[in-house]
Amino acid sequence: MASIDFEALSVFNKLRDLALHMILPVTALVVSTLALLVRHVRAAVADVLNAPFLLAALGHGIPKRTLLYRYALPAAANPLISLFGFSIGVLLSGSLLIEVVMSWPGLGPLLLEAILARDLYVVIGGILFSTFFLVGGICWPTCYFIGLIPESGRRATHDESAARPYEMAGRPWVATWNSDLCGFLRSV
Repeated sequence: MASIDFEALSVFNKLRDLALHMILPVTALVVSTLALLVRHVRAAVADVLNAPFLLAALGHGIPKRTLLYRYALPAAANPLISLFGFSIGVLLSGSLLIEVVMSWPGLGPLLLEAILARDLYVVIGGILFSTFFLVGGICWPTCYFIGLIPESGRRATHDESAARPYEMAGRPWVATWNSDLCGFLRSV
């Protein structure tokens, strides 16, 4: 969306005009997902703050700020990365609705017109496009975990688990599930 005299504007004014037209749609998309993300971040950090390795580090005299930013947040990031991957699908479906409500030209109005006109091929193409985004959003965190945690393809012994605080952060099932999935992806 742009103003009527968009072509006559300078480059700076074109960018300003586009930014002004994007305020409401972007705000609607952000507000719809922000509450869920903040709630999950708070829950993940609260779980990690009660973990034994953080209580031991606090007992050794590490300052709380260092403890939070250097140890707690990276340990809490493991389940949050998966949540951000699912957010891609949520943002796409939300953007379809926002496009229809705010009369923006895009995939949302196209799919609505195709559904009303019973244009099967356009509807299938739109659903396939949305499915690719959802599957990509689900697979992206898994591929990121492979790079983030290189040893996640093998199981840790009892002695190694002390060096891997993300498994001790109150969610050992995340690392186990991640280990199985990363092992499968490496074998393919």
